[in-house]
Amino acid sequence: MNTKKILIRTFQTLTLLFIFFNISALISAAGPIDDFYTCQPLITVTWDEEKVNEPISPYSEPITIPIKIKMRITGVLQDIILTTGPAAYGDKKYIVRISIVEAPDWSNVIINPPLVNIPVDKDWVSANATVTLTLNKNSPAFERSKIKIGINSKPLGGGATIILPANETLEIPFTVGYVPIIAINELEGNSKLITPNEVANFPIEILNLGNGKTDIKTEIISIPEGWFVDTTSDISLGVEYLGDNYKQTLNFAIKPPNNFGYHEEREVIEVSITPYSNKDYNISGESHLVSFVVHSRGFSTPGFEGFLAVLSIFLSVFIIKYHKSQKSNNYLSKRGEKHDEN
Repeated sequence: MNTKKILIRTFQTLTLLFIFFNISALISAAGPIDDFYTCQPLITVTWDEEKVNEPISPYSEPITIPIKIKMRITGVLQDIILTTGPAAYGDKKYIVRISIVEAPDWSNVIINPPLVNIPVDKDWVSANATVTLTLNKNSPAFERSKIKIGINSKPLGGGATIILPANETLEIPFTVGYVPIIAINELEGNSKLITPNEVANFPIEILNLGNGKTDIKTEIISIPEGWFVDTTSDISLGVEYLGDNYKQTLNFAIKPPNNFGYHEEREVIEVSITPYSNKDYNISGESHLVSFVVHSRGFSTPGFEGFLAVLSIFLSVFIIKYHKSQKSNNYLSKRGEKHDEN
């Protein structure tokens, strides 16, 4: 009987040793015991692409882009890690940092909140945040750029890491919109008094305050009958932050009627000035209406200038000859008087 018990105990011991060595071999083949016990977090990030479908204007309101971060753990012992013992990780949370990895110099990006907590679970659990994008006035028109966001979670565990850190990168592409903004300076005012034979010149300075090369088109809106307006119809302006020539001077030459007679006329001439994109003429800005007031006053003798010149010459010659004739007659008269006295 004792022999039988000894044999049974020996068999049980050998069986336990066999199981132990096989488990040890499996663990050794897979790696250290920590690797076998450790769980790997999975992370995905989604965002609202419709928010940046259209070009973003540098002067628009800030663009708010919602993002959603989803996480879960995976591993051989995930159920045990989540539920076993007082240190069960199912009661813990990931600390996830959201940071700006890359953004253009001419942009301002704000992430709110920069830290989120996500419960540890084998099923997907999510948290929300927002990325707010603002472009400054020097953002280059039609430029395609992107924001790169980093999402990183800290490892969880005591002396040894039980749940590894997670790292993900989100790229949000966008296009910069074109802003057609100009400023107009009337260098010599917008009102002049001239004679009917003069021309009123009104130089105006046009500045491109937008973020892309801009073409300027002018159009005469109203011109009184008999008046004439001359100007350069189209000019092109560069961008100041690129060092281009972003301002030019246009001259509007206005000539009143100068038919024969006295004139007392005061008229208003209206001109429209409109900025257009140098790359896409379908994009234009607000038209600026400029008014010039011209007061024409005085006597006009059109076509008589040549006649008056000839007449003045004729009169000059006549006067000269008349004076010579008078001197000659006076001389002969005096000689006759002396001869009679003798």
